[in-house]
Amino acid sequence: YGVAAAALNYFGKPLDQLSLAETAMLAGLPQNPYYANPVANFERATQRQRVVLERMHVTGVITEKQLSTARAEKLNIRTPGLRSVHAADAGVVLNPEQLRGQVEGGVAQGFGSALQEEVRIEDGVVTTRSFRDYRVSQIGQVPHTEVLFADTVDPVGPLGAKSMSEAPYNPVAPAVANAVRDATGRRPRELPMSRDRIWRLLTSEEDPCPTP
Repeated sequence: YGVAAAALNYFGKPLDQLSLAETAMLAGLPQNPYYANPVANFERATQRQRVVLERMHVTGVITEKQLSTARAEKLNIRTPGLRSVHAADAGVVLNPEQLRGQVEGGVAQGFGSALQEEVRIEDGVVTTRSFRDYRVSQIGQVPHTEVLFADTVDPVGPLGAKSMSEAPYNPVAPAVANAVRDATGRRPRELPMSRDRIWRLLTSEEDPCPTP
């Protein structure tokens, strides 16, 4: 990601087409739009925007009129296109925050194996033996996950609760594969769904999973 990509993600237009107010707001936005919740991004960016505009005015970069126009401009940022929603049936949720963290962690692991992580073996030797070669997801690469809890009760569980464990990990890769198929018409069958594999899938004449 970079500033130019962030301009397209947040405002839907190239960097050179941003207004003064949008450019100042961009200074307070993370270049990776999936790093944090869009609402929190907007609040922090608005605060940063005020500081940037004031400094530009004090140093003579912009005039009083330009400052007033930028302050009056009503702005909003776009929600990133990648959205992660995970529903979990854990029966009676005894510790919502702990369970939400368990789900978010499982989803992050799922994104890693779905898009990046791969054990490579050549002549019987593992060649991805360090994190330099075996890529795991960084926090900025994992989208914000909205967690929903089903309202159920397990009659044999303690106080009506169910085990969660690694269940949140399982549906991530199939969901990402479905999203790729929705976007391209072709569903990947290999993990990780890396950029080179997706490119080969889209450029090959034979579709391994044709759309009915």
